[in-house]
Amino acid sequence: MLRRSLATQHTNSSFAESVLRLAGAVLVLATVAWSQSTEKVLYKSLVGGNGSLFFDQQSNFYGTENNLTVFGGVYRLHHYLNGTWGFKVLYRFSGSDGAHPQAHPVLDSAGHLYGTTSDGGTNNEGTVFQLTPTPSGFWTEKVLYNFQLGPDGFEPSGGVVLDGGGNLYGTTFLGPHGTIYQLVPNADGTWTHKVLYQFTGGADGSNPLDDLVRDSAGNLYGATFDGGSTGHGTIFELSPESNGTWTFHLVYSLCSRAKCTDGTNGEESATVTPDNHGNLYGTTPHGGHVPCDFYAEGCGVVFKLTHTTTGAWTYQRLHAFCSMAGCLDGSTPVGGVVLDAAGNVYGTTLSGGASRAGTLFRLSHVLGGPWTEDVLYSFCALPDCADGMGPLGNLVLDSAGNLFGTTPSVIFEVTP
Repeated sequence: MLRRSLATQHTNSSFAESVLRLAGAVLVLATVAWSQSTEKVLYKSLVGGNGSLFFDQQSNFYGTENNLTVFGGVYRLHHYLNGTWGFKVLYRFSGSDGAHPQAHPVLDSAGHLYGTTSDGGTNNEGTVFQLTPTPSGFWTEKVLYNFQLGPDGFEPSGGVVLDGGGNLYGTTFLGPHGTIYQLVPNADGTWTHKVLYQFTGGADGSNPLDDLVRDSAGNLYGATFDGGSTGHGTIFELSPESNGTWTFHLVYSLCSRAKCTDGTNGEESATVTPDNHGNLYGTTPHGGHVPCDFYAEGCGVVFKLTHTTTGAWTYQRLHAFCSMAGCLDGSTPVGGVVLDAAGNVYGTTLSGGASRAGTLFRLSHVLGGPWTEDVLYSFCALPDCADGMGPLGNLVLDSAGNLFGTTPSVIFEVTP
């Protein structure tokens, strides 16, 4: 039997705890001025969905799911011209070609999809794969790399990110403390694997547990689950040099402030999103030190890290969750955030809200003023939670301002 990765266990544990909390919670009878937003379920019964989606230029979504077969698979949600949506399974893993995909795939300009599995493959330590469409409408899979239970790292902990040259970048949770790797395509169709950085488990962090993100200058950013100067994980940057080497920069050690008011990890890791000015926005699932129903250190924060002209980073906490009675503002953000052109920040929380089943929130501010939170949607507002509960992963924001995401049972659209 294939061994499930620690990253998958963290996700499943987090969702299971949310369900138990919901089942045991008493609904809060309070009046809150919710923003007027509407939710539309685009697809139901996505049991075991992994959260994040990839949005292509034709307004289709791609994602991964762990119950399409015992080993999981890749799907597409196709947007038809009449406004309806169609769900199609593109590929089902068999184990020997990978198992338990961890994040959404990414699409290149030639129409290939790339992603990772946390298990399976030749060594049962995870794979990087490529899916190619055929004229008949089927997709074929090619394993680009089998992780080897060695210094190359193993158990990929997120998906991959592409650069303009077709190179892939990703992280492994272990090896022994995790790695950042690169896969380079060769002219003969093979791929060359290279470890760009190997975590030491010390001040640099240990066990990266989410997708990397890449800015316009080619810098890679991510977060570790453990390690750092406080043992609560880190935010890091890996920068390319002109001679082909890469330089690691520690951006921030979580829980650097008393009582973790600046955030800390729990079952999940912090996540980051760069803006167009070189700053980072992100969430932590715990911390904030606001009175919280479930965690003594707090129910999570949204933060901003500003890159100064000296190269240093300054931390600002934008919101600490469960700051309202009954966690009506949300609790435990386990995905990243997305920014609109006006600088508003959008994200989701796994729990909290009017029905204790999670929220979709917006943070906004006037230049120089404080940040304020609006709950745009509180999940489980319909009987039997037909609108979903416990949203996972990053949101997608389209050009019209609509927000798309997943819960373990639905793919949804929220119109603010």
